[in-house]
Amino acid sequence: VQSNLPAIGTTMCFGDAPIELTATSDVTGTNFNCTPNSGISTTTGNQVLVNPDTTVTYVLSGQNPTTGCTSTYPLTVTVNQLPIVEVGTELQLCAQAIPEVLIPITPTGGVWTDPTPGTGTLNPNATYIPGLPGSVDSLIYTVTDANGCINLDTLAIQVISPAPPQAGTDTALCLNALAFELDQAIPVGGVWSGPGVVFNPAGDSLFNPALAGVGVHEIIYTIGGGTTCETKDTIEVEVWGIPQLTIPLDVEVCSRDTIQFESTATGGLYPYEWQWYPVLWVIGSSTDSVVTMVPQNPTNSDLFAPIIVELRDSNGCFVTDEFELIVHPLPAITAGPDTSICF
Repeated sequence: VQSNLPAIGTTMCFGDAPIELTATSDVTGTNFNCTPNSGISTTTGNQVLVNPDTTVTYVLSGQNPTTGCTSTYPLTVTVNQLPIVEVGTELQLCAQAIPEVLIPITPTGGVWTDPTPGTGTLNPNATYIPGLPGSVDSLIYTVTDANGCINLDTLAIQVISPAPPQAGTDTALCLNALAFELDQAIPVGGVWSGPGVVFNPAGDSLFNPALAGVGVHEIIYTIGGGTTCETKDTIEVEVWGIPQLTIPLDVEVCSRDTIQFESTATGGLYPYEWQWYPVLWVIGSSTDSVVTMVPQNPTNSDLFAPIIVELRDSNGCFVTDEFELIVHPLPAITAGPDTSICF
């Protein structure tokens, strides 16, 4: 008995079309059989279709009808299993011209194809640009392994409209104001960026006006970063410059002296409002750039008193500085007791 296939056997992939085994003999009328009965179309006759799920060694046998003698021909059909291909569950993308990188779960090295290219754009570099909102697409990922076995998986794609965030309202603050938390955006979970944006140890986003500097700054809030659903909204944060305050140098006076001090300011937004301390010593207004004071020192030693100057501009920006006033006590004078004389 001989076969149309070599004795070393043959190889197929799981799910391939059946292989035809044809047996021949030099004896007319030979009765042919094929065993085992696994994955074969019939066990008798000289033509058998085999399509096993796993590797099987078939034995072709032929019996001489006259003598009853039997000869056999073993033949191994090796079945290679298909590669496991997994692309994941349905992919939801947004209708924007942002490429989505197609990354299969397993394995890499396959080929993506799009049977319906009108619903989206599949690029040669395995990126995909979604179509219009409401469109549905199916991409096929095909893998050929080292044995030449081919398997595929299908990735369903649903395209939706992007949902832009709301970054909040514009605001303004002074250059020397404390950093404030950027917590007004909807939905939460996005990323803030722009001049003056910093992060505290807890990961919260803050705006630091001193870092941003004076001017109007565009602060960006992004959700879905790096995906086709990436959308942004912005707010404007204006940082006002602060006034520069000039105050007197340290000075020495005697207790109960009348002294006038003057402070000047530049920058910020005019007009300004001053406030001098301690108010107790002020004669007249304590809210002008020029102030008159009568310091008091009831002790018998020098009094070192800070004179505090506060300034607020029309934006509400506040600065303060101080200088030192040394108030000397008045000398103690004793004239003696009262007396009487005759005239």
